[in-house]
Amino acid sequence: MSDNGDQQNRQVKGPVILCTIFAAVIIFGVTLVLDLLVSERIQLSWMWVVPLVVSGGIAEGLRQYPEFAEDLMRRLRQVLAPVWRRARRWPAAIVAGMRARVSGLRSVGRWWSPVTYVVLGAVAAAVTWSVSPQVWPGPESDGDGPCGPSLELRVLVPPEDEGAFQTAADEFAAAQTGSNDCRLVHITVFSSTFYDIKHAFQRGWRGAESVQGAVVTLMPGPQPDIWVAGSTAVVDSVRDLVPEEVKLEHRRSVATSPLVLAVPDPKGVQDHLAGVTAPTWNQLVWAAGQFGLRLARPDPDLSEAGMLATSDLYRGLPEEGPKRAKARMDLERKVASVGVPLSSVNGLLCWIRRQADERRAIIVPERALREYNTGNPLGGECARPVAQPRVPFHALYPRDVSTLNYPFVRVTWRSQAKRDRDEMIDRFGEWLAKEGLRGRGYRDLAGRLPSEGAPVDEPRVTPRGSTTEEVMRALAEYPQGRPAVTAAYVVDVSGSMDKPTLEGISRLDRARDLATQALGLLGSPDSIGLWSFPARGAANDRGVKERVGRQSVNDEHREAMARALAGLEKAEGGSTPLYDAIADVGMRLAGRGQNPAIIVFSDGGNRVRGGIDVARLRASLARTPGKLQVVIMAIGEKECDEPALKALTGDSTIAATCYGATRGETARLISNIFAEIRSAQDKE
Repeated sequence: MSDNGDQQNRQVKGPVILCTIFAAVIIFGVTLVLDLLVSERIQLSWMWVVPLVVSGGIAEGLRQYPEFAEDLMRRLRQVLAPVWRRARRWPAAIVAGMRARVSGLRSVGRWWSPVTYVVLGAVAAAVTWSVSPQVWPGPESDGDGPCGPSLELRVLVPPEDEGAFQTAADEFAAAQTGSNDCRLVHITVFSSTFYDIKHAFQRGWRGAESVQGAVVTLMPGPQPDIWVAGSTAVVDSVRDLVPEEVKLEHRRSVATSPLVLAVPDPKGVQDHLAGVTAPTWNQLVWAAGQFGLRLARPDPDLSEAGMLATSDLYRGLPEEGPKRAKARMDLERKVASVGVPLSSVNGLLCWIRRQADERRAIIVPERALREYNTGNPLGGECARPVAQPRVPFHALYPRDVSTLNYPFVRVTWRSQAKRDRDEMIDRFGEWLAKEGLRGRGYRDLAGRLPSEGAPVDEPRVTPRGSTTEEVMRALAEYPQGRPAVTAAYVVDVSGSMDKPTLEGISRLDRARDLATQALGLLGSPDSIGLWSFPARGAANDRGVKERVGRQSVNDEHREAMARALAGLEKAEGGSTPLYDAIADVGMRLAGRGQNPAIIVFSDGGNRVRGGIDVARLRASLARTPGKLQVVIMAIGEKECDEPALKALTGDSTIAATCYGATRGETARLISNIFAEIRSAQDKE
């Protein structure tokens, strides 16, 4: 009986091995496919356990019931016999050859079937295991344990909200862990101006190309997976501009913050309202002016808060006709304060903090005002916290105030839609709306203030939101309400402009960046052209080359200017005819429009044999009709301390202003430029 049992065990030994390995390989492959279909990712932490456990059970079952195994294998042999005979000829030939050449291997034939099963099973398992890392990239080190690659999400927010959202994103990401405490997601928050965001979406987040095929317009950051705008109206104004391959899905709003008129002394303003308990924006603006306060608000072209503020202010104007145009001009004269950087909410608040101006009123979101009053960092020149501002500001709430409602928009680019990505995005949005922004100065969706942190005065009226139509109308009308500019870009392309700045880019690249971004601050009443010097790069070249003729600004002209700026190349030769270029272009602008200005991008050299000096430049400009302004964007080591620039700005008969532009915030620099140019007629 024992001999018969041993014989049966020997007969079933090969089938047991084959079935065990075959089952392990099949189950292993099935787990790969199922995990990929269910979660779109593969987790090796548990995947290999299942086939081992199941295959072990199969092996034990076959050992206990050899008759079943023999019957199963008999049926399989009948089905697969023809294929098997052809497949085993090649290894049989190898074995036959080995028998002929090597002595002592006669017993191999007795063990051929079990050995074949083991070898084939091992090969199959090895192939499956070697392929699996191609499906799943394998462990990476993240912290103390092995982790797979985490999901990368990029979030685009308004500039004044970047810090709060990055802190919230870090907290959310830290709480999203899987096996081995591995983080499942990494979130990067970045910001940009409304102008750049609108045009980036319009281009499908691809830069425009120059005539040489080089990228002109650098995108404001990576392609966002999430866009948290300031207002639903802002999203709606962009939605129709995006190409088909970009999908914008408004999932929810995550917070609110009303716009406020922030003043140092609220009682002084209220005293001029003659008992009006719920004033409108226009009544508050009038009362602030009567109290002697000068108004400022972020630039609507660059700031979403500024855009909504402009929509609110324009809502109280006459509906149509000359009366509306005149009222709009009068309003803009009150709001656009001379000398104040209007680029962004935080830029405006930083300027107020540094100047400690007690005679200023500003239109900002309530949450940003809280950051100012609590001394939190504002970025730029106010990157460090302060104990408290020298001049605290208080919020006044008009009855027709708009509320920033921070729509959470899922952005899907072509071929990027994935289940785990979308689920994580929705989870993040839901968390932000419920608790993620609590205690950071925002109101909840019902308009309630959090109990934590420094108090903010409760509004007396319920905030409302601007409609898309109101915002679009304000954007279209705003350029008509400010003084027009007749400008000429004059760009230095001499050899010295190829030198690097501290930021690691060339001086010419910095000039391109400044000039291109400044195009966003020009509207339809404005006109601009582009010139470069020297014209040919030859020795003693005093010429100026026209790149784009001056004409009224529209989207097509902006694009042509951007393409030409990207196509500028360093000129060979040693000439830098700075003064000659200013004189030449000055003659071309003479009497050509309102607020004529030459904006020069240069490192400040004036080196050319036979070129004019400051006295001759002064005489040349004196012959041009009107008040021509010269604005120098100095890009170089000495910036405005270059001798040629000091001589130019030091001449009181030449209306020349110099800005150090080698480094610093681009938006603030270009905002200062146009604030000065547009205010020229008010100074006369």
